[in-house]
Amino acid sequence: MTLQPENSGDHSRAGSSWKTDGRFHTDKIQGYARKAFETLKHLLTEVRVEDDSRPDTYNRLARHVAESGLTFRDEVPKDGNCMFHAVADQLFRTEGRQISHGDLRKQVVDYLRGCPYNCHIHGIDRSLTATISVTSSKIKTGKVT
Repeated sequence: MTLQPENSGDHSRAGSSWKTDGRFHTDKIQGYARKAFETLKHLLTEVRVEDDSRPDTYNRLARHVAESGLTFRDEVPKDGNCMFHAVADQLFRTEGRQISHGDLRKQVVDYLRGCPYNCHIHGIDRSLTATISVTSSKIKTGKVT
């Protein structure tokens, strides 16, 4: 599900609301949030119903993984670098490329800093410089969420 601004007016983003002709359109955002919540609620109900079949589901998954020539890996550390741990692991497994999660993260950050205006998400042109600055200050103060 993507959030798109209206087709007319000033398409700047202010806070968490879309702004067109000086008015905020929180009703669209709330509508998307409501749909997402209903979907999550439905999935939670499905999980509860299927909870008793967990061993069978795990066995089917394990069989599929083995048939695909894949393996389960140990749990990724929960240190805020899970994506980088996982990507580094896959680079090693698929290409034999040995890189630590820290080095991979540094390469990604260096790339993003070198290309600050390549962020075109949902039609929004936004510099990453401000995002990096805010994130860096949160890291320094220990207020990263």
